[in-house]
Amino acid sequence: MTPQGVIYDVDTCVARAREHAKLAAVMFDTQQEWAAVCAFYSAYHLLRASLINDPVFDDAHRLSRINSRILPEDRQVHKHSTGGLSKPAYGLNEIISVLYPAIRARYIRLHIASIDVRYGTGIRAISTDSLRQDLAEITRAFDDGEIICSLGAI
Repeated sequence: MTPQGVIYDVDTCVARAREHAKLAAVMFDTQQEWAAVCAFYSAYHLLRASLINDPVFDDAHRLSRINSRILPEDRQVHKHSTGGLSKPAYGLNEIISVLYPAIRARYIRLHIASIDVRYGTGIRAISTDSLRQDLAEITRAFDDGEIICSLGAI
């Protein structure tokens, strides 16, 4: 069953990411904690676009040698997490941790801040300046074509 409203094409993912980033910038400028939520969802859409574009998903053998729990159809994953790297299937957080370690910490930090705002008492130990930098770096890496599995031919 495919959830309604889930985006499965790169151009729409990128467009949504840019919209969320614009709102995040305004909110960061006015010191609103919900900037973390907009920043996270901007990064989320950029990472989904990266998965959709990443050629590693075109080679099931190579993908299985990188990690047997990541499957070619996971390029369309939209769930944030399945509970960790020890689970039988992965969500976006786990796939990013395996395939894109260079941006993992920034993405996870944005996710944690988003959760803190949405479900907790607000941003705790992470500064909004740090979150703004995290989104800027993820956006730069995406725009420069750097968010791609670089784990070699394995």
